[in-house]
Amino acid sequence: MSCTVCAYAHEHSCWPPDHRGTHCKDCHRSWEGTAEIHCVVCHRQFSCSNTLEFHKHGTQCLDPAEVLWGETDEPRFRIRDSKYGVVWVRVEERDPPRVGAESPSRVLVG
Repeated sequence: MSCTVCAYAHEHSCWPPDHRGTHCKDCHRSWEGTAEIHCVVCHRQFSCSNTLEFHKHGTQCLDPAEVLWGETDEPRFRIRDSKYGVVWVRVEERDPPRVGAESPSRVLVG
């Protein structure tokens, strides 16, 4: 076994007690939450299924760094760092609030 999570799962038929989320046995990437999605072909991590679909061209994966908006040639994706590594998100997606960050005292609504 090439990683401790896979070795534990192989021996005990479950994830280690301190492991939260899921894990790819091929690239050994872990992640938490149900919103993120992992491409089982290229093993890149995406923020949601819609974002994953934009990087597909038929059965081939495109490099998210090279996927551009058609009219403007602006990048469609950007990288967000997460606890387990890089996650590709759409340029317009907002980053999740940081744990422990102060929340605004008021929010203006449209």
